[in-house]
Amino acid sequence: MVSRLIQGLMGAAALCTASAGASAVNIDFGSQPGDLGPTATYNSGGLTVTATGYSDGFDHSAQTDLYGKNSGGDEQGLGLVADPSGENEIYWGNSRLGAFVELDVSALFGLVSSAQFFMGSTTGGAPSGEQWAVNGSNDAGCGWFCGSSRVTGFDEGPHDLFDFGTYKYYDFYSLGTGGNAAPGNVLLGGLVLTSSVPEPGSWAMMLLGFGAVGAAMRRKQRKLALTSAA
Repeated sequence: MVSRLIQGLMGAAALCTASAGASAVNIDFGSQPGDLGPTATYNSGGLTVTATGYSDGFDHSAQTDLYGKNSGGDEQGLGLVADPSGENEIYWGNSRLGAFVELDVSALFGLVSSAQFFMGSTTGGAPSGEQWAVNGSNDAGCGWFCGSSRVTGFDEGPHDLFDFGTYKYYDFYSLGTGGNAAPGNVLLGGLVLTSSVPEPGSWAMMLLGFGAVGAAMRRKQRKLALTSAA
């Protein structure tokens, strides 16, 4: 009887542990509106990412001001003040690879098990709409050609932030309209982070479960001791 009770309590404690293992944290890049300067830091649920704007995919030192856009619908996210269209978005540089927004996610390592990103202001859809691309790298301001991996798309996602934990930096570009030199611009909408650190309430549940298991085992040991003494 006591043995079955202990087994049940251990199962409950294990369930608490499993349920405490992950929670979703959202970062909205439209939450800080207006001209943000070359860098901006975003915090949510104790998790931090830093964004930096670059005006040229070839010149890794050419920083430019970020712009937080908050116009409702999918017109919400992170773009660039230097957008020649005046829409303050991540723009295509016509005959050459242009501006990009870089995310530094290194502060998430050890705290987040996976991440997803979503875009904004993509219109038209594949194959003739506005297209975006993402590079992964371990060099700040890496740009297009030195990135180690790349994914592209026409939709707004969400999409997995590929090889998370491998790359410190992710660079977000526009590929123009239809994946060619026609002008086009997009926004980096936000991130959905899966936290690997339990919340305070979950810790309390875990401790309660393990405490109950410990108490039951101590009672069983005392009973066995009394039985042996008799």
